[in-house]
Amino acid sequence: MRDAGGAGATKAADWLPLVLLLVVGTLWGATFSIGKIAVTHGIPPAAYAFFQSAGAGSVLLVLALLRGELARPRAGLLLYGLVAGTVGLTLPNVNFTVVIQHLEAGTMSVVITLSPLATYVGALLLGMERRSLPRLLGLLCGFAGALVLLVPGATLPGVDQSDWILLGILTPLCYSAQGLFAARFMPPGVGSLRLARLMLFGAALTSGIAMLASDSLYVPQGLGAAEIAMLLQIAVSSIAYVVVFEVLRRSGPVFFSQVGYVVTVTGVLWGMVIFGERPTAGLLLAGLLVLGGLFLVNRRPARPPA
Repeated sequence: MRDAGGAGATKAADWLPLVLLLVVGTLWGATFSIGKIAVTHGIPPAAYAFFQSAGAGSVLLVLALLRGELARPRAGLLLYGLVAGTVGLTLPNVNFTVVIQHLEAGTMSVVITLSPLATYVGALLLGMERRSLPRLLGLLCGFAGALVLLVPGATLPGVDQSDWILLGILTPLCYSAQGLFAARFMPPGVGSLRLARLMLFGAALTSGIAMLASDSLYVPQGLGAAEIAMLLQIAVSSIAYVVVFEVLRRSGPVFFSQVGYVVTVTGVLWGMVIFGERPTAGLLLAGLLVLGGLFLVNRRPARPPA
């Protein structure tokens, strides 16, 4: 018979992935509003991506030093961090900060949620998932939600934002590509803290090159709204990307893809709280369609009793 202490520990371990999923989803939901504050107050997109990655990576580096866990990375780990950082951070973050200047935070939170749907398409093409009628229906549902967003006036009354929304879709496509890459090539036996650090510094390298190449070097001026937003983003990234790898390790990419539910809801709520945004009927319809698509794509048949 299992003792009470062991049963309690097992129950807590079972709930931990869900708690971590809610934490990272809420943090990521806030990044749409934080990023909008930063770039609308003068931080160029490439500089925003650089400071976010370099700052969060430095925090995790100090943490590793304090814990005595700093080890010389192998060439394969460096390459993994460079690819994951470029595809999963530099490209989507630069694109995001360009687009968020023209879209509401709530709208972008719905656009980002297309990432798990794109991940399923990629997994199908790579042979990592099998075809399923409910999941195909989920893809159609999510696609319908994206089409609703493209209707003029759907996100802002009387305004056609379809061009910016189409450009914004590149961000969730990058996230899905990074998720597939991480799931297939994650190095075994490497801790979540180390993987997150390598990814962040890989992104810092490529975003730093982009910042210098585009002549968008940014020097902080005191502690204004842009700098405070940047510090908040660094704190969010420091926590979130460690949690991401931990959830992937404990429950896998399919479970983690459900973070989209949390991101959509909290992203809209953060936009309402910080910017006073009021979702239009079109945005609510698109959000419901995308969430419905997510439900169908993540739906799993019940297991037979043992």
